[in-house]
Amino acid sequence: MRITFAGLASITVRHKYRTFLWRVFRLALLVGLGYVLLQPLIYMVSASLRAPEDVYDPSVVWVPRHLTLQNYIDVISVLRYFRAVYNTFVVGIVSALIQTLSCAFIGYGFARFGFKGRGLLFGLVVFTFLVPPQTVFIPMYLQMRFFDFFFLSKIVELVAGRPMTVNLIARLAVIYLPALLGMGIRSGIVIYAFRQFFRGLPREFEDSAALDGAGTLRTYLQIMIPNAVIIMITMFLFSAVWYWNDYYFTGIFFAQRQTVTGSILSLQFQLRTLGIEGVGLNESVFDPYANVTRLEAGSILLILPLLIMYVFAQRYFVESVERTGIVG
Repeated sequence: MRITFAGLASITVRHKYRTFLWRVFRLALLVGLGYVLLQPLIYMVSASLRAPEDVYDPSVVWVPRHLTLQNYIDVISVLRYFRAVYNTFVVGIVSALIQTLSCAFIGYGFARFGFKGRGLLFGLVVFTFLVPPQTVFIPMYLQMRFFDFFFLSKIVELVAGRPMTVNLIARLAVIYLPALLGMGIRSGIVIYAFRQFFRGLPREFEDSAALDGAGTLRTYLQIMIPNAVIIMITMFLFSAVWYWNDYYFTGIFFAQRQTVTGSILSLQFQLRTLGIEGVGLNESVFDPYANVTRLEAGSILLILPLLIMYVFAQRYFVESVERTGIVG
């Protein structure tokens, strides 16, 4: 079959044309998806910067006519925002760090050691994905209200003749202890991710460490952990988001400790209450439509620390997704 120069030129033109159309389609698809994902955030920023009179102006769609930071000032004042952020860091971020470290240790055990009942125990870990936290709330609350040091108090009771329990409610231990024992918020997902990661590492790592006289713990700390830094950062980010957004457990166990998420849920009520009491907020606090601007400002303040944390850690997050295929 003879191919002429004109035929080759025609094939080249068609190939370039198809490539151009594919690039245009891909760009349009990415722009569309980006808009769908970013449109709520863009609207929140726009609405949070509006003055009350802009709410009733039908010509204001994206860019406010009267830019103002008063909504943020009101929300920060009403929520005592910086105190709430501190409480959320103490409760959530520290718990996320504890959960990441403990689940990495548990996942390593499931991945590299064989023992009786391993399949059953890991099946129970997977089963925790499906169990709503509300179903275990009552036994968990009773356990923390009458904490018996993992049945050790029963021995003391036999000797002393009276029960010895400790009330952990409203103490940091009530949220730190489950995270330490691999039973924190969505710990099962974290354990599963670490197990899959450690299973993918070559056995030669441990064999070489054993030849050098390293024990199991030393191998884990000096060989495995340095190789798992990326996945640990990713799991910490996930855990931090889960703990940051949680209001169920923190609202029950820390009713007197104000967190950002719990405060946002009652923001509109607090605005109306403080407006009635006359603490300096203007009359717009009684207007549900004008209050939308303050609610949007509160939402921005809620996610702002997470956005800042992601900006600094996004390189590790993307690298982890590329290496492990984790999607969220």
